[in-house]
Amino acid sequence: MKTIQADSTYYSVAVASILAKVQRDRFMRLAHKDYPVYGFNTNVGYPTKKHIKALNEYGPSEIHRKSFEPIGRLFDELKLGI
Repeated sequence: MKTIQADSTYYSVAVASILAKVQRDRFMRLAHKDYPVYGFNTNVGYPTKKHIKALNEYGPSEIHRKSFEPIGRLFDELKLGI
């Protein structure tokens, strides 16, 4: 199966990818102000040990993606009182 490397083939895809990452990083720095326990300013959306520890201690915030399986599981556990 051939993997398509669109961002290395099409400049518009590469630019869109960069812009999306810059926007995500800005959002995560702003989110850190409202939710400092999760360390969004340093993990910019990727699960670090500190972030996972905060999730286990405080549960997911309202901005966490419920569609991401580990977060969805935490939401389900909280609803069930587990």
